[in-house]
Amino acid sequence: MHHNTRKSCGRPAPSSSSHTRTVALCSSSSIMARSEQQGLQVLSALDAAKTQWYHFTAIVVAGMGFFTDAYDLFCISLVTKLLGDKMGRKSVYGMTLILMVICSIGSGLSFAHTPKSVMATLCFFRFWLGFGIGGDYPLSATIMSEYANKKTRG
Repeated sequence: MHHNTRKSCGRPAPSSSSHTRTVALCSSSSIMARSEQQGLQVLSALDAAKTQWYHFTAIVVAGMGFFTDAYDLFCISLVTKLLGDKMGRKSVYGMTLILMVICSIGSGLSFAHTPKSVMATLCFFRFWLGFGIGGDYPLSATIMSEYANKKTRG
């Protein structure tokens, strides 16, 4: 009986089919090990890097994202507070909830024939979903405080 003396990954391969599987497993594990080693090298390079203009740019861009989110929430909540005072909080709150439900479902089901039209419908629904969420923030807190009993209020 002839034994295959070639080794793959430090183990003898007993048969040709198991040898093929062993070689495939070993090559994928060695690729993963190299990838992990390269990832560690990248992380060490980032840790040792000096602060550059790119870092300041990233900080400003991230800060502007937080600023615009907060500004949008403030503006939308201001508009819905005014609408709630004029039209009634419960009715405006109901409209924001309906808007949130419809736009959430629309975002999840946005599909079309071309990628551009998918993105267009997704952006449309996400835009109006933002209005619904911005209106929900102030009105839900106000309505909860109005309907809370005396014992649990405050």
